Amino acid sequence: MISSVGIAAVSAVLKSILEQGLERQRVAQSLGVAATVSLLAPRALQQTATYTGSQLTLFLYAVTQNGALRNAPFSPRTTQPRVMGAPALALNLHYLLTANSSDELHTEALLGAALLQLHETPVLSRDVINQTIASLDASPLSQAIARAGLTEQNESLKITLTTLPMNELAPFWTAIQAPYRPSITFQVSALLIDSGSEDGG
Repeated sequence: MISSVGIAAVSAVLKSILEQGLERQRVAQSLGVAATVSLLAPRALQQTATYTGSQLTLFLYAVTQNGALRNAPFSPRTTQPRVMGAPALALNLHYLLTANSSDELHTEALLGAALLQLHETPVLSRDVINQTIASLDASPLSQAIARAGLTEQNESLKITLTTLPMNELAPFWTAIQAPYRPSITFQVSALLIDSGSEDGG
């Protein structure tokens, strides 16, 4: 059963995937500076960044209900009996991925690396999820993420690139009070949070 921490778990897995892509593509070596991934909102990053480097910012900007699966029962990858109740909460997670750098052409290089990594990882597989879980630290939230049960749903967690038209992008950046940057938007669907789950089992 997937607990409510499943949303944070998906973000943690995505961050890990992007970090692996930057390392595999040797982006830091190409840029000559550190290349990292942050889960902070763009404005928060602007206020707190204290290092000279180049960074991808992965920001969960919206969560919507998945209409196709909103009434579907949870179908776990387990033989353990489940207490029947309300249908699983089916969610689409919407992310904004931006590149931050004061160096010329670094944003383009970072976005290119991120696009390639997302293209080559269209589904959050059990192996990818388990690799992320194995790398987590011992903090309470990390341990809750490890127990969230993200590998237990049969419905695939798919990554789909999306496009926000410019008339939606401009008010979006105004709302988060951050200067516009070239960005990638994508959706992860569908995350099924089960009403019978408590802290990931």
